[in-house]
Parts: sequence; structure tokens; C-alpha cells
Amino acid sequence: MPCYVKKLGSGLYRAEYRPQEVGLHSITVFHQEQPISKQPFTVEVFDPQQVKIIEMEEAFCHRAASFKGLFI
Repeated sequence: MPCYVKKLGSGLYRAEYRPQEVGLHSITVFHQEQPISKQPFTVEVFDPQQVKIIEMEEAFCHRAASFKGLFI
């Protein structure tokens, strides 16, 4: 799956991808062709049409936001 990486500075990077299937996904991150420690990372992907966002205060484009969600 394509992954887009952006250098943020101070040794930080942001990686973005769009999974095509719901469920658990395992992510392995490499630096200089070597896997970093404490991984793989596991993320759970949901169908956005099956989630209702609640208890969200302020939100801005391209910034992290906190909220709670319900599965419908």
C-alpha cells in the first residue's frame, strides 16, 4: 500500500496511508533499511460510514482532535 512520508524536522517524520479494508493492520517502520524497535504497531481500521462522532469540542483542518465515537 502506498505510504507518504513527510519530514517534520528534529528527527521527526509523519507517515500517511489509506487502508482499503476494515480490521486490524500491522505496521512495520524502517529507518535506514532497519526496523525500528518496539514494533510492529497494530492499528484498527473502521468503516467511517459506521461511526458516529460525539463529544467533540473544537476541531481544525490538518490538526489532531480528540473525540469519542459510537459504532452504528
